[in-house]
Amino acid sequence: MRGSSWNVLRIDSEYYQVDVTWDDPVMADGSDSRLYDYFCVTTEEIKRDHIFDDEEQFPVCTANKDNYFVHEGLYLEKYSFDEYKRVFSEKQTDGEMFAIRFSSKEELDRAVSDLIEDDAIFDISYFSDKTVQYSVTEGMNVLYVDTD
Repeated sequence: MRGSSWNVLRIDSEYYQVDVTWDDPVMADGSDSRLYDYFCVTTEEIKRDHIFDDEEQFPVCTANKDNYFVHEGLYLEKYSFDEYKRVFSEKQTDGEMFAIRFSSKEELDRAVSDLIEDDAIFDISYFSDKTVQYSVTEGMNVLYVDTD
């Protein structure tokens, strides 16, 4: 997206891309939401939906150790219901939107298909009597799940 700007951070000798503006959207209903899709991502990842005016003037960011989802244990290389349920059980804070990142679009699609389209999410007791809403950030392979 032309006209936007973001930062490059150096943490423990590693460089990361950070776009705090895209991680602090105002929602359609006027509420403010805090996301972490673009917090400590690689150059390859941010290039999925950001355009560099002069890419050569910045260091190439390849590390993912301090990516928000990796650092917080909210990252799954491969989707499985049991792993999703385990991470959800360990990390969910009641009443907050739950986000988890997958290694690829294929793994994100597998999660959405199983959890949402095939209703497996209701096999997690927390969701059994709730209405579930979800959204995805496809470029970053993040699945958000929330309840009413």
